[in-house]
Amino acid sequence: MPRWLHTLNGGVIFRLANLAGSGLWTSDGTPVGTVPLPCPAPQEGTQAAARSGFLYYHGNDGMWWLTDGTPAGTATVPAMKPSPGWSLAAAGSPGIYYTVISAAETELRLFDGVVDTLLHVFPAESGHPQTLVTAEAGAVMLMRHGISEADYWRSGSTPESTELLASAANSQNQWLLSGGALAWFVTHGEDGVADVWATDGTMTGTRRVLDGSFETWRPQPHIAASATGKAAPAPQFGTLVREMAASAPVDTAR
Repeated sequence: MPRWLHTLNGGVIFRLANLAGSGLWTSDGTPVGTVPLPCPAPQEGTQAAARSGFLYYHGNDGMWWLTDGTPAGTATVPAMKPSPGWSLAAAGSPGIYYTVISAAETELRLFDGVVDTLLHVFPAESGHPQTLVTAEAGAVMLMRHGISEADYWRSGSTPESTELLASAANSQNQWLLSGGALAWFVTHGEDGVADVWATDGTMTGTRRVLDGSFETWRPQPHIAASATGKAAPAPQFGTLVREMAASAPVDTAR
């Protein structure tokens, strides 16, 4: 069955799995244009990233691959460090941010198309990466550790630019999503409520946009009643955050 869908260059890249195995396919919307690509399937749990007409992903062979959606435009990326397990990737203006995850540590790296740079090493006790996104000024990564603790890290294009952005405590739900120039995330405090933040990927460009709007343990959107009296579908959390970030006053004092 088809899985792991990504749009690219007017077509779609997807993983096709059957009893014979799995692989990566491409389609331009026609039967004749739907063909397999000469590359392995993505590693389970891998987050891919598209940049400059290419999709970068971590294959189940441990190597990083890129494809433009054609067999001729598909190849390994030997400059990117192989990873023994699943990996995250996100595209930003400096290049492809990605993780190399092992039992001992997690590396955050940046590949600019030529040079591969180690940005930071997180020891195992720092947790494991859950989400990696980009904003205008760099990458933001959610590192989850323990049952209910998490840290948000930011990085530009150098090791010196990698630093702790914020921490989230006492929560089983952490959120991080990207909306282009900004990324939004949620922190939880001892009072049992959640604050919504927006960031451009820098410390000075990080601001709280909404205070205490969600319960810590189960941030559930409300179900609105429609004109017929039937319950309307609940909006997705990401949609709510974007709406709130656009309408809520900015707290510049914190």
